[in-house]
This record gives sequence, structure tokens and C-alpha cells, in this order.
Amino acid sequence: MKRLSHKSLALFSSAIAELYRRVSLESLGTDFNEVLGSLIPAQYIATNFFSEDNVVSGFIANRELPAEVSLDFLYKNQLQNPNVAFCHSILSQPFQRNSIVTRWSDFATLRQIRETEIYREAFRYFAPTDEMMLLCPKKPHIAVGLTREQGSFSEEEVAILELMGPHFENALAQSSLRARIREAMNVRSTAANFSAGLVVSETGEFLFSTEEARRLMSIYLPKFSEGELPKLILDWFLRTAGRNIPLRVQGKQGLLIISYTGSADYRPWDLPIHFSRSKTTLRQVALLKIVERPLVQATSEFKGLGLTPKECEILSWVEMGKSNDEISTIMGSAIGTVKKHLENIYRKLGVENRFAAAALARDAVA
Repeated sequence: MKRLSHKSLALFSSAIAELYRRVSLESLGTDFNEVLGSLIPAQYIATNFFSEDNVVSGFIANRELPAEVSLDFLYKNQLQNPNVAFCHSILSQPFQRNSIVTRWSDFATLRQIRETEIYREAFRYFAPTDEMMLLCPKKPHIAVGLTREQGSFSEEEVAILELMGPHFENALAQSSLRARIREAMNVRSTAANFSAGLVVSETGEFLFSTEEARRLMSIYLPKFSEGELPKLILDWFLRTAGRNIPLRVQGKQGLLIISYTGSADYRPWDLPIHFSRSKTTLRQVALLKIVERPLVQATSEFKGLGLTPKECEILSWVEMGKSNDEISTIMGSAIGTVKKHLENIYRKLGVENRFAAAALARDAVA
């Protein structure tokens, strides 16, 4: 590797400090492009993201492509670019390598490059004379490409890009970890709003559960295993996700009710890819709430209050401090129905609110 001049070393040190200071998953490509642009003059800089098929699935660039260039054509013919073809071959290997820098001149002459279809149909609109690319083979795979419209990249510039490789990988790993922690905390805090909450992916993959949810599942679902979504819940979720159809599981001591409460965005590893052919890089996760409904012997508990069995059951939940929304979910009734029953309960008991009704209920079972 060529030794850097004192001036280049000073610029390199400043760029590294800036990279670690600012890089994040939300602005990853922009950060990489701007840091590299401060070190190596180039007209076009793009951070490329590789799919599981080891081809470029999206990129973030420092400038817009010429209007004449078709993105679909670029994706379909990307392996005609020798740098991308080399990245594809490296990523297809079963073993991992360290970061690698390549240039067009490592594979072909500029004349040969200009004879390719991808150059005639796309590259010629910004007339590059050289392209240099840094591949970071560790997951998630990225490659940063620099294109120059006049002259070639020097050996010193190649050395600078090679030195940047490990720092790019470290910055990516750190920003990925920060994003995973942040998103996990956001999703888990939402689930934790329920004393018994579950978070699962759109395909039913178990992601998180509160301690109370695990306790209830271990009681009502004998085959429950830590870290896995019980098959009964998984089958129900895949059939009814997004619809208000709760799952009821009868047990010896009561009824377990699992309901879908909504979805949230979760990015454990995915990157914000622009121009991607994939529909989205966000994982939609579902938030599930678990409620235990004791087997209520309503007619005997509130004998003498003059209430119907349904009203007795609602009163028992009021006495336990449940809200109208929770009672609606537990009983599988519309919230309007619950409110109407409560109006009848208040009238029959001669009270004006749920607190007075709950006090009478406690006296009745004392």
C-alpha cells in the first residue's frame, strides 16, 4: 500500500472523526458519500446496498442521475460493470473477506468499458473515465463507488479508500447496533403498555413478550417454549392478523384472550435503501395483547342485586378495575354494548358512576 503524505494523513484523520461522529442508519449513504467526497475528488459518489442475491438492490448517491438513464436498465445490466461483477463474485463466496478496493483498470481498459452496453446506454450520459469501488463484505453488504469524469484515480487515492474500509465497517456496525437498540426499545415500550403483551413479525416470528405474557402462556398453553410463539397463537395470527377477531383459550382456571392491537415499524438490521426494487425495508411487527378472564360465577356472586348474568359479569370486571375498552375486548362485545349495560347497572344499583358500583360489588362478595 502506498504511503500517504502528511497532508493526506491529516485529512484522513479528520474524515474518520467526522464519520464516527455523524453516521447513522437513517443517513448512512449520505454520510459515507460526504465523508469520502471530502477526501477524494469525484463527480459521482454512490453507496450501494446488496441484496441476499448479492446484487445491487438500491443506492444513495450524491447527485441525481441524468434523466436519460433508466434505473431499471442499470439494475438489470449491473454485472456488466466490472466493479459490481467483482463484488458479486466475492459476496457469493462462502467465506468472508476484509474490505476490498477495485478500479476499472484492474479488469479492463477504458476502451473496452466504453464498448459495453451499460456504458453506451447509461454511463455515457455522465462520461466517466474511471470508477473506484470499496466493498465491505460483512453483513449488511455495502459498496461505495466513486466515478471521475476526467483522469484516473491515483495510487494514493486507492490507499485512502483501502484505509477507509475497516472504519466504514465499524461505523456501520455501531450505527446498526444503535438503531436496533432504539427500535427495540420503542416497540417493547409499546408492548409493555399492556401488562401482558407480545410483539411478533409479519410472518409470526416471536420478537418480544412481557413477563406476564410468558407466565399466562405457560399456564394456558402447556407446550409453550421460551422464545417461540405457541403454534395455536401462530396459526390464529396468520389467519386473522389485522382483523378484530380475538383468540380465546379455555383453561381450568379461566379464559385467555389474545387480541391484535395494531402494528409498528421495526428495523433490526434493514437499511433505508433509496431507489430500491424491493417494496419496503421496514419490518411491520404486530402488537398483541393478552388478557386473562377468570371463570366468573356471576349469578352466585351478585345474588340479590337484581342484575342479569351479563350485567353481573360486567360488574365483576368493573370491580377489578377494568376499563370499558378492556371489558369490550375480554367479553368480545362492542364498546357501545358495554356502556349500555353499565347504564342499566348504575340505574339498578342506584349509583351514578363505576366507582360507586365497584364499591357495592365488593360489599356483595365480602
